[in-house]
Amino acid sequence: MAKQEALKNLSSYAITLNLNIGDFDNCLNTGKYKDAVSGNMALAKGLGMSGVPGFIIGNIEMMGAEDSRNVTGVSAILGAMPFVNFEKEISTVLKN
Repeated sequence: MAKQEALKNLSSYAITLNLNIGDFDNCLNTGKYKDAVSGNMALAKGLGMSGVPGFIIGNIEMMGAEDSRNVTGVSAILGAMPFVNFEKEISTVLKN
C-alpha cells in the first residue's frame, strides 16, 4: 500500500524487483491471466469482499485446462483477524 505511486507504472516497478522484464511485459500486455484474475475477483465479490485484507479459504481442484477449476469448501475472512480465525476456517474446510 505504501508504494501506490510506483505501481502506476508496473513495468518500471517490475524492473526494481529484478523481474524478467520481457516475460513480465509479455504477460501484462497479452492479458494471459486476465480471465483467472477476473474469476478470482468475482469469487471474492460474491463472498462479500470489497477491500483488503481479505482471504478466501477453500479447496481448488484443477479440471485439466489452466483456467478450469472447481472451488469447494469456500469461506471468507474479511479484514485483519487473529490466527485463531484462520485456524477455525481452515479446519472446517479440511474436514469437508
